[in-house]
Amino acid sequence: GRDYHLIAVGIEHPVGWNQPARTAIADVHAQGGVAIGGHPLHGFAEGYDAEALAELDRLEVAYRDALASTIASQVEEFYRRTMARNPEVAAIGSSDFHTDGPMASCRTFLLVRERSEAGVIEAIRSGRTVGRCGTERMRGRPELVRLLEPYRNALAPPSESFAQQGAMVVVWLALVALALV
Repeated sequence: GRDYHLIAVGIEHPVGWNQPARTAIADVHAQGGVAIGGHPLHGFAEGYDAEALAELDRLEVAYRDALASTIASQVEEFYRRTMARNPEVAAIGSSDFHTDGPMASCRTFLLVRERSEAGVIEAIRSGRTVGRCGTERMRGRPELVRLLEPYRNALAPPSESFAQQGAMVVVWLALVALALV
């Protein structure tokens, strides 16, 4: 939307972007999907009024851009506001970012009952998720974070290789070239 970003998982049909956040969330729910508030920074989160916050299933709280000190406080504030409206909202880690940085450094750990699409959606809907970016703190329900804490080092993403860094530079150069054309 113009003043919010929303990620939908488990839907069959596109959700209109030119509508209030709470209406888009209702459209996602009507299709049996889950609605995730995407990168809740200024410019991407103002459309989430109190009703929309209460209806969000999950919230993207661990992503590369959120590590910047100027942005981290915005993300933390939005997370607290959402938790106040919806204590069951689950934390999502994502590689969705709008600057440079290593891919796949941010992740969502799902505690699923079965390894299937339905199992993933059910775990997200039930809030059995923990989000983490790199080696930063894990976010999610305290009991789930405590459950994963002993595996903290094993759950860290592998270091980015020189080839991956080079590929990212090539991608950015291609994007700049396209913008100039």
